[in-house]
Order: sequence, then C-alpha cells, then structure tokens
Amino acid sequence: MFYQRFTFRLVSRLLFVNILAVLLVYLIRNTQLWFTITGVALILLGTTISLYFYINQIRDDIKRFILAVKTRDHTLNFKNKVTKGSFPELYESFNDIIQDP
Repeated sequence: MFYQRFTFRLVSRLLFVNILAVLLVYLIRNTQLWFTITGVALILLGTTISLYFYINQIRDDIKRFILAVKTRDHTLNFKNKVTKGSFPELYESFNDIIQDP
C-alpha cells in the first residue's frame, strides 16, 4: 500500500516533467513566444529540482536510520514522517527497530 503512494507520486512527477519537456521543445521549434518559453523552462527546472529533493528525501532518511542503528542511537525519531511521508509503514518500522534495545 505505501509503495503505491510513492509510485503514484513519482510517476506523476516524471510524467509532468516529460510533458513540460515536450512542450518546451515544441515551443522552441515552432513559436517565438519567448516569455512563454522562459516560463515553461523555469517551471520545468523547478519541477526537476523538486523531483530531485523528493527522491533524495527517502535516501537521506534511510542513511540516518542506518547510522542510528550502527551507533545504537535510540533518540532518532521518525514519528512525523509516519503521518506525512511516502512510506508510513517503513518509518513506523524504523521507529520500532530504533526503540528496541
């Protein structure tokens, strides 16, 4: 279930990036609407950056979790990620593993 939310968000963002890229290429080749081209290019850049941070968010959380397990740090907490994150069950498992002695 939790992978479906991540997959949907990832696929929808990738689809949006691709649509913007195709639109940008079309506008550059077939029009001279430079303000529109600039706007679409900026939106494409912003969407690409957002996608980068979205993917790296889970990677950073996994790195923090592994470091906490390695150093036996029981103070790390993923409770806010359980309700907001793309992988609520994963974060719940992280919390369970960290809290167990």
